[in-house]
Amino acid sequence: RVYVHAPSKEEFFPLLNHWRDVLERDIANMTPGRLYIGEQYLTCYIYASSKSMWSKDIRLNIDAAKLVSEYPFWCKDVAVEISAADFAVPPDGFLDYEYDYEYDYRQPVNIDIYNDNYTDAEFVMTMHGDCVNPGIIIGRHRYEVRTTLLEGEYLVIDSREKSITKVDNDGRKTNIYNAQNKQYDIFAKIPVGWNTVELINVPNVKLTQIHERSEPLWNF
Repeated sequence: RVYVHAPSKEEFFPLLNHWRDVLERDIANMTPGRLYIGEQYLTCYIYASSKSMWSKDIRLNIDAAKLVSEYPFWCKDVAVEISAADFAVPPDGFLDYEYDYEYDYRQPVNIDIYNDNYTDAEFVMTMHGDCVNPGIIIGRHRYEVRTTLLEGEYLVIDSREKSITKVDNDGRKTNIYNAQNKQYDIFAKIPVGWNTVELINVPNVKLTQIHERSEPLWNF
């Protein structure tokens, strides 16, 4: 049940009209909106509802709503930023010797991410420039694109849409689907549990896991 409430008629009816405008705009543009329960959302269209109104306190109850979804899963976005700086070894994190060697023997720094859903997760991944052939290894999967990103440019990999889009500094978007390293499945879902991460030629990656359920989680 949805409640629409305002302290006066002057505020109530514009609020109610805005609710209706938002729903009808989604349908007219064929762009679904998001229905939220807490942090979880369903991508859908709402096209009809039954209502009851109490005039004393200017409150409207939307008792039932009819909706349709092209992707009938309740989703929760879980985002993490991974930076090359996260892999830096502290000054005392390597072996030093009395005699100089060409290389210091450093203790590797591991970064792990966690998928706490019950199934592998779809994702949206953003890789930022300045870099050439950016990539990332997550668990047993490698995600790599053969392209050049200038400072300020970025690319977006969307596993559900099966798309790879480059965005330049003017905001221009280019489909670079064919630039993927085809030796690997660039749209492979993020496995359940802990996954070790390794960056490849890229200074910063934002990874948003999309945790999906057939119905929303219950909360108090």
